[in-house]
Amino acid sequence: MIALFAFFHHVLAFTVVSALAIEFILIGQEFSHATARRLAITDAALGAAAGLLFVVGLCRVFFFEKGAEYYFHSHALATRF
Repeated sequence: MIALFAFFHHVLAFTVVSALAIEFILIGQEFSHATARRLAITDAALGAAAGLLFVVGLCRVFFFEKGAEYYFHSHALATRF
């Protein structure tokens, strides 16, 4: 199960980066109705992948890997007020 969530986490991270690259390419093209449709689809995929990436990342922190105590104890990852 740990490996499955790690796999999903990495696939979603690569999907976010790929969607951003596609959006930069589409923005550089001549703007037309077809380009706007492709941009909307890419933007929806980017939003879905980013949301899922956040959820899977939280699941990995709280339920898998080293546990939340490890990550929140680290001074580099935790913020203190």
